[in-house]
Amino acid sequence: MLCPHGGMVDAAVFKTEILGGMWGFESPCGHQVSLSKESDMATAKEQQMKIKAKLEAVRKQIDELRIQEKLLIELLGDDAPAKPVRQRSPSIKPLVLDYMKAAGESGATTAEVDAAIRAQVPTVAKDTVGSILSRLKGDGALVYEGERYYEKKFAPRPNPFSDVGGLRAVS
Repeated sequence: MLCPHGGMVDAAVFKTEILGGMWGFESPCGHQVSLSKESDMATAKEQQMKIKAKLEAVRKQIDELRIQEKLLIELLGDDAPAKPVRQRSPSIKPLVLDYMKAAGESGATTAEVDAAIRAQVPTVAKDTVGSILSRLKGDGALVYEGERYYEKKFAPRPNPFSDVGGLRAVS
């Protein structure tokens, strides 16, 4: 709120000193003011009426703006570009597990699994299959050997006799 002399008036000061009915006070602008109870009450009532009038004007503006908004939305109608709604793909983790089970001892590369899953669920986001394979490896369900993933029970096992005592077994 602006002071008539150019300064700002704190709303709390305004309410307690002017509307509260004090006999005298120093205004936020630095002026001494003494009011009688009657003139103070008249001023408070006038101020309250002004505030109510301002509130009503603001509410009227809000109503007018809502009407304008509704009209503009209606004018856009079907011409408004609809935002594409991204739908979640179904969970592909079970599909990945099924594929890895079917791959058996031969295992599969990330690219092979990705191609197979995309054939079933074309909306799968990029890198999702690779992320799931990595997570399954971290959980211990898959083993990564070379460039291939294997279901744990089909993972290649190293030959315990291939390197005995620093000597390589010849087969």
